[in-house]
Amino acid sequence: MTKRIARIVVGVICVFFAVYNSHVFVTFKIDRSGDTPSCVVDEKYLVWDSQYLPYLTQLTYSFVPSSVIISCNLVIGWNLYKRKNARNIQRTNVDRDRSIYKIVPMLLVVSTVFVGTTLPYAIYYISEYLSSCAAVVCSRCLPIEMT
Repeated sequence: MTKRIARIVVGVICVFFAVYNSHVFVTFKIDRSGDTPSCVVDEKYLVWDSQYLPYLTQLTYSFVPSSVIISCNLVIGWNLYKRKNARNIQRTNVDRDRSIYKIVPMLLVVSTVFVGTTLPYAIYYISEYLSSCAAVVCSRCLPIEMT
């Protein structure tokens, strides 16, 4: 990857997250009713903040990066597997190949730590949301008592 492509990728990522977090300027307001000003969610955007934003956050900070890391590691592993088979046919650059295979455990550790630290919270949050939805649905389905 060249420096030019790397700069473009970093610029696109920065613009994406700037746009992604720009909702704060619309959905929040400064509450000056107390002794110290505080930042609170505007009532008009309470549904957005409580129902949609957490899913968007989990998607962008947990599921998408985990998917990208896992898929890239699978591609790297597949290429190393193909290279190992080709190396068995033709023995060249043995020292270089050994240094490449030292990267594999590092990739696995980084991937496992990232997925292990971000995914449990996402699963917990989704299970809490689903259980709260089930409680709401069940409360609507309760028979109405006739008086």
